Amino acid sequence: MKGINLTKVSNLATWIMWHNIRKNARLANNLDIRKSDIITSEEYNQYVDKSYIHIKIDEPLLEWKLEDLVASYTVIKDDKGICKFVICQYDYGDGLKRANIILAECAEEYTNEYQYAMAKILVDIKNDFDLICIWEPKSEGKKRSLKKLGFLKNIVSKEGSPFIIKILTDEEEKIQVLSNSDNWNPRQIETDTMINLSKRKGI
Repeated sequence: MKGINLTKVSNLATWIMWHNIRKNARLANNLDIRKSDIITSEEYNQYVDKSYIHIKIDEPLLEWKLEDLVASYTVIKDDKGICKFVICQYDYGDGLKRANIILAECAEEYTNEYQYAMAKILVDIKNDFDLICIWEPKSEGKKRSLKKLGFLKNIVSKEGSPFIIKILTDEEEKIQVLSNSDNWNPRQIETDTMINLSKRKGI
């Protein structure tokens, strides 16, 4: 009995994955996906889920954080913006071209549109990068969508990430809000790992 050809198995798995991604991308044809190489703080804050504790991003901070912006994508349905994706590029010393999706927001009722639009964006940037990363969302629907598109289980969970807080206030009501992890959903742009990450070489 011949041994398993791992290369052929891997190639087949990759083909199946991209076949599935392109199938999902075709389902986005009824969506108006607008690509831009700029994004304003007003646009960014419009799509941030304000039910969580978050940083209000102003224009100087956005320009500083998004020095290596690749593109922002706005998904329009029935003349309404329903999803926003923001992608940046980061160069590491390993020679890999890596993109990070630092914003991927939409309301829960648009989970299908989120999946189809994400697939179309992956097809759009496929030839430009070796790897694309996204912080795992809290939404179970979005987690399922990302899994269907071939995203692996998160390698470093946010529970074990450098994102930690120190509560300074003595007000009990504020302490209860800030110490409840359900109130937090940090985005990558809100962390110091965004600062000059593109300038770090030889990691």
